Amino acid sequence: MRRFVVALGVVVAGAFVVRLVYVLVHLRHDLLGGDSPYYSLQGHDLAHGRWFIEPFRFRLDHVTEPSAYHPPLFSLYLGLVSRLGADSVLAHRVAACLVGAAAVGAIGLLGRRLAGDRAGIVAAGIAALYPFLWINDAVVLSESLLALTTALTLLAAYAFWRAPSPRRAAALGAGIALVALTRAEGALLFALLGVPVVLMGAGTRVAPPARADCGDGARGAGARRTVGRIQPGALRGACVPVDRIGRDTGRLEL
Repeated sequence: MRRFVVALGVVVAGAFVVRLVYVLVHLRHDLLGGDSPYYSLQGHDLAHGRWFIEPFRFRLDHVTEPSAYHPPLFSLYLGLVSRLGADSVLAHRVAACLVGAAAVGAIGLLGRRLAGDRAGIVAAGIAALYPFLWINDAVVLSESLLALTTALTLLAAYAFWRAPSPRRAAALGAGIALVALTRAEGALLFALLGVPVVLMGAGTRVAPPARADCGDGARGAGARRTVGRIQPGALRGACVPVDRIGRDTGRLEL
């Protein structure tokens, strides 16, 4: 285990260096484009007490207008970075690179859980150098945080599948909620990942009935246990995105 931790730490550090060099050498003086200015400017606004406003309308027309154009989690992260004093575009690029390096570590841990230490290091190495991961970090896109939250959610899903419990179901639901708060389509993971994993994890552990005349009762008890395991993750995973949708809708109708 210690050798794996050391090796993974080296890979994660290397991943951060690759991203940082690309930012400092190739993008240091480049302007942000696409969705990146939205995240960076909204993070700046959050740090200065302007909560989830439309950043371009505020700067062009001096209008404070609520905005839910993108999910809030990445903007919140950049807002925290800005609040700590790192309030430049370059600082936001570096902050995104830190998230990308953390995603490499999470991918390595996932690979280890699925196929052993060597697979974990190989998976982390691929993630460290894969262009479609580090390019998002350098240009300040939410995909950086999406990679991290998705890897953590898959770790939670595997942990629940191996040993179902209400606590692990809650962790899975929370992970899916974080993915959905990073990218809106992440809410689909609740149906595509959460429910199937819970059903498989519960179904493989229902003991066969001891007697033929007890089969219906055993199946009923297994179904009740399945529902009980689904509930914590379902409630936590569904309530957060739904609550956000409700709040955003209310604000936009003002």
